[in-house]
Amino acid sequence: MQSPKTVKYSDGERVLPTSKMTRERRNFVLQKLKKQIPIAAQQRKETIKRNARYCKLCIIDAFNGRLSNGLANNSPEFNPSKSQWEYNLFCLNTSEYLYNAVLIACSINTMSIFFEANQ
Repeated sequence: MQSPKTVKYSDGERVLPTSKMTRERRNFVLQKLKKQIPIAAQQRKETIKRNARYCKLCIIDAFNGRLSNGLANNSPEFNPSKSQWEYNLFCLNTSEYLYNAVLIACSINTMSIFFEANQ
């Protein structure tokens, strides 16, 4: 067994701790780490992807001017009190496609009234 090493500091002398890990304990710890590191890495990867999805929704909300009441706050993934049905309705209501379809329908309706045949 090794004798404890001491280090001299300006305020006194201190004893450094020595390793008391046996080979069996070391192997046991390494086995546990080999099992847990991939799990922790996978969890970290999923957390990063989830945060990236949230950031994407927040950026879309910021560009569209709906900061506190937008896609990020209405998403059931990030706000459990919201349902998927409400989120889908919000996405449909705020989509460019629906906006363009309404504008085209209004334009066609106006043109059909303007160009209708007089009787």
